[in-house]
Amino acid sequence: TYLTVALIGYGLGVGHDDLVAGVRHGPMLRVVALLLFAHVAIVYLIKSVVLARYLHSLLSPHDLECRSARSYLKHSSIGLVMLGFGLLIANSIPFFSQLLGLIGGLFAGPINFVLPIALYLAALGRHVAESSARECAGPLAAADARAARAKPCDEDVAEEEGGGGGVARVA
Repeated sequence: TYLTVALIGYGLGVGHDDLVAGVRHGPMLRVVALLLFAHVAIVYLIKSVVLARYLHSLLSPHDLECRSARSYLKHSSIGLVMLGFGLLIANSIPFFSQLLGLIGGLFAGPINFVLPIALYLAALGRHVAESSARECAGPLAAADARAARAKPCDEDVAEEEGGGGGVARVA
């Protein structure tokens, strides 16, 4: 959507810094504004789901995988807090576009050049450690490790403590 908006705008000869402000009023402005809105909504939705899940894993890791109303309420609350914080920041800084340019200029190099190398080395180290552990321990130890990592939800813990007669979750 962003590429479409840019091609439409520059194809029409927009010579203004702000693409939307440079398009003449009419149906093309509505199309450009609608495409920009769709782009921002989709990107925010994708990024906020991932970030909310990460924050949920930090704040309440024991019910991250639960499918309960309580877990959904926590996840939704985190998403709404992030939305409110973004709204507060966007409306409180009068020079927001310059701030974004400064942040982008400061972090573009490290994100583009250092981060991929660091992530590759971290993944390579994890792969080497897991493969050497598998070679030493055998196939049964890997299954035991997966079972140990599976953490029960609140309902499962309550059922086990109350004498529900078995484990409700299978790893």
